[in-house]
Amino acid sequence: MYQPSLDLKIIDKNPLTHRSADCNLFKHGTDNYSFIETKLVNDGYFVIENVISLDQCRNLIRLFDSNSLYRRCIDMETHAYGRGKYKYFRYPLPTLVHKLRTDFYEMLAPHANKLQHEYRNDYKYPDKHSEFLKTCAKAGQNRPTPLLLKYLKNDYCCLHQDIYGEHKFPFQVIIMLNQPEVDFIGGEIVLVESSRKHPERAHSIFLKQGDSLVLATNKKPHFVNRGATSNLKHGVSRVITGTRHTLGLIFHDSV
Repeated sequence: MYQPSLDLKIIDKNPLTHRSADCNLFKHGTDNYSFIETKLVNDGYFVIENVISLDQCRNLIRLFDSNSLYRRCIDMETHAYGRGKYKYFRYPLPTLVHKLRTDFYEMLAPHANKLQHEYRNDYKYPDKHSEFLKTCAKAGQNRPTPLLLKYLKNDYCCLHQDIYGEHKFPFQVIIMLNQPEVDFIGGEIVLVESSRKHPERAHSIFLKQGDSLVLATNKKPHFVNRGATSNLKHGVSRVITGTRHTLGLIFHDSV
């Protein structure tokens, strides 16, 4: 069962360095804070291994067909988003989804507020996710955004950004629910970074079952160069065979 005190490992997926660091997801020690900031600056993302157990992955997958849990179901091909299906949960969220969303937010809020300072924005993200959701609701953003996604053979997702209104949190999370090379082949997460001064840069991210990817929602931060950013979009490459499920955690609600 998911526990907020679980020791997790934040790992560097850069094949040129192979660095790794042990980190508790829910404690903000100086070393952990610096490591996360470095990863966000260098790549716009970082990976945390084994966020949830294999049983929890399987239980979340089984929820995909429980339509009463969802406020909206999307056929991606119909909207020219790619191919595949995803479903937005309705409130109240399943217990595990709610807990993951809350704990990740509290880990990431200090980094989000450092961005606000660097960008000279006055708004400060609250320490508690429930308080941030109240801010969203005042702007008419009161529909939940956590979602389950399902991809079959030849499905894919076009590059995009998950922006749903005036208020947005600068980071989001993707959790892999199937085992690559066993349950499916292909279907890598793709991040594309672009800026006025540099050519586009692509990242292909491999997650094992139960791993999570923390990524910038729309802008890769440059903490060392005040106000500078790169645009970041993410998508999913074509699934060659099999079935691929992921859980998406977006921290702002939708209009």
